[in-house]
Amino acid sequence: MREVLFLFRYWTDKRGRKDALLLGLTLSLAVGSVYLGVEFNRWSGSFYNALQALDAGKTYALLGTYLALLAGIVATRVAVTYLKERLALRWRAWLTEMLLGKWLHKGRHYRLETQAGHDNPDQRLAEDTALFSRGVLDASLSLLSSVLSLISFSAILWQLSASMPLPVLGDTIPGYLVWACVIYTLAGSLITHWLGKALAGIQFLIQRKEAELRRVLLGQRHHGESISFQRGEPTEQARAMERLGDVVEAQEARIRKEKNLSLFTVAYGQASGLVPIFCAIPVFLSGKMQLGGLMQTSQAFMQVSMALSWFIFAYKDLAQLAATVRRLSGFIAALREAGGESATSVADDRRLVFSGTVTLPDGTALAPLALTLAPRERLWLQGSSGLGKTSLTRLLAGLWPAADGSAIRLPQGRGMFLPQNSHIAEGSLIAALAYPHDPSTVSREACRAALAASGLENLGARLDEEADWMRRLSGGERQRLALARLFLHRPDWVVMDEPINKLDDATASELLASLYRELPELTSLTISHQPLPACAYTRRQQWGATPVSQEAEPCPA
Repeated sequence: MREVLFLFRYWTDKRGRKDALLLGLTLSLAVGSVYLGVEFNRWSGSFYNALQALDAGKTYALLGTYLALLAGIVATRVAVTYLKERLALRWRAWLTEMLLGKWLHKGRHYRLETQAGHDNPDQRLAEDTALFSRGVLDASLSLLSSVLSLISFSAILWQLSASMPLPVLGDTIPGYLVWACVIYTLAGSLITHWLGKALAGIQFLIQRKEAELRRVLLGQRHHGESISFQRGEPTEQARAMERLGDVVEAQEARIRKEKNLSLFTVAYGQASGLVPIFCAIPVFLSGKMQLGGLMQTSQAFMQVSMALSWFIFAYKDLAQLAATVRRLSGFIAALREAGGESATSVADDRRLVFSGTVTLPDGTALAPLALTLAPRERLWLQGSSGLGKTSLTRLLAGLWPAADGSAIRLPQGRGMFLPQNSHIAEGSLIAALAYPHDPSTVSREACRAALAASGLENLGARLDEEADWMRRLSGGERQRLALARLFLHRPDWVVMDEPINKLDDATASELLASLYRELPELTSLTISHQPLPACAYTRRQQWGATPVSQEAEPCPA
């Protein structure tokens, strides 16, 4: 319930309160539209009575009234649609912003994938927010109009029933047209629910299967080069077709259910126009009702029937809205579950401390470890592949909650983490280099100097070039760009996971030597399985072994 209430918090937020006036105007116009519908019903009675009486003067005068009513009805309905779409868009933007902020908060998006196991957050953020805001406003406004129409036209229908009572067994039935409409609509509603009750579950399944297909296709697009090298196109096509088959199967189930539902709703809608005529025929044929009264009765019956049938005609939309609310509330609950804070804290001094056990999200415990990194110290933590070095980096960064009894304290000052595969977003090169900061906060001279220091001086003239740099650069160039960020941002401490494993030994030695000459006060923890140049560390520690002290060697000039 708390997750569902969060979806409606927009109307208590500062932006939502400003839109309350717009919502009030929309509701007022919806009420006005119903009022004009009532006036149109009264007009139809007068118009057809004038036709039956062959009163030309009154008939032509009523045509002018018709044009005025028509203009009012068109104007109010168009205005309601326009304002409703504006409100839905603003609500969707707020909701997406709130959920995006929660998702991209301190590694929660990462923990959601690794711990909570919630599928397709991109669909929740991009598609479900739009379906929810539009669906709620559509349903609310249509329900309001139906309730008002029910009240207004039921009164008219009751009056018409009183003016033409239907004798049954020597007695009369007060308001028999209203009761006939209620019975007719109630039966239709029950049948509709029986035919379409499975649609909500089917809609939920469809959305999930569609998202899985998009995810497979997106992955194939991003990894096209690797797939081509390995000649994996037939396998990838088979994977995509398997997901497509799941989509087709779910959609076919929807089509079958909607076919049965449509057979009934179409027949129900067509019959609705004749039922009131059949009910009023005995009175009309007896001469107690004029043609205008018959037409007014038919229209009022239709309005009451449509109001009572709101559930019938809105059933498919309500089923989709229910599935959307279910997906969004599940997403919000998963965000809350994935939002646990790690045991990482800031040390009272400038040391980096870790003591405990690296534990994977599934509960698997890796080798215990104890390390302490003093200010300006460069520690090389060496361990074999598969030991858990990358997992340690994630733990230090707070991406995973620490195991019980583990202590993690990061140094004071500005810090950076360099994962094995640093993210390089699409856009300008200067934005990729300045990431995660705004490129306007760095100077071009500093960017060119950082590129030159990392061996990418050839890119110095391309700072404004827009490209997918993650695909444009080679693996070694991507690592150089990640290290160039250190030259640019000049942190106080850094934790690096395999920062040079795509570079040859000579290039790696030269690059690290340049880094520590440029940043002599830098405190660094380098986690790697490969040998590092001696100038890249002041102490080496084997994971699981007693720390090995080693004097720093001069870095090459």
